[in-house]
Amino acid sequence: MDDQGRSGDSDQRGVGPQAPVFPLPGKLNSRNLIVLGFLEDDTVARPRKQDALNIPERAVEAAIALLRTDGRDFALSAVARHVGCSAPALYSHFSGKNDLLAAVRAAVFRQRTQAKAARYAGPSDDPVGRLRAGGHDYVAFAEENPGLYRLLYAPNHAAGLAPAMIPEASLSALEAGVRAAQQQGGAAGRDARDVAELLWFSVHGAILMALDGQLPGPPAARWARAHRAVDTAIALLSVRAAGEGGAT
Repeated sequence: MDDQGRSGDSDQRGVGPQAPVFPLPGKLNSRNLIVLGFLEDDTVARPRKQDALNIPERAVEAAIALLRTDGRDFALSAVARHVGCSAPALYSHFSGKNDLLAAVRAAVFRQRTQAKAARYAGPSDDPVGRLRAGGHDYVAFAEENPGLYRLLYAPNHAAGLAPAMIPEASLSALEAGVRAAQQQGGAAGRDARDVAELLWFSVHGAILMALDGQLPGPPAARWARAHRAVDTAIALLSVRAAGEGGAT
């Protein structure tokens, strides 16, 4: 073999497989650098901020806040803004506004029932006064949150929501408060559940009349009458039956 051939063989010794060579682009712009692997492609889908949100929980909280401030109604777009998500993301959890309203009503019922159960749990030095305070709190809640109160107990029938039902746990808590008051002699001989329902019917009726303007006078006067209804109902509860020692 001639010298040229031997020289060619020696040039190839120890040389492994050659990596494929790509021609460099004429201009190294950002797209070319992405292709070459020097930059990350920003178009690749990344987790969005809204994906980390608990959208159902925050949507309920936002709707409650809007009903507290705006009264009877709100737009789903406003809820989405409060949550920090898009409207389609909201619709992925709620079929529509009524679905969200149903979730709001369930959440507020739960909050109110838990508060009532805590109020009447355990013994009290003044169980009648505790009932009175609970009634005034009930009226104040309706006065301060008319939109939420209507959603709970008097929803717009055209909205397609299920009929409002008093949670059994709520009445049971009020019944426990009545039973404690009966130990001081009030409403003696009456079924505690019947008394609890009578108290609720009376105060709820006064609240709706104040809400709907069915009582004369300005709003402040109407709500004052609703509060007096609480005092009157509790005063009647505190009256002992004839022959049992008169009034407490």
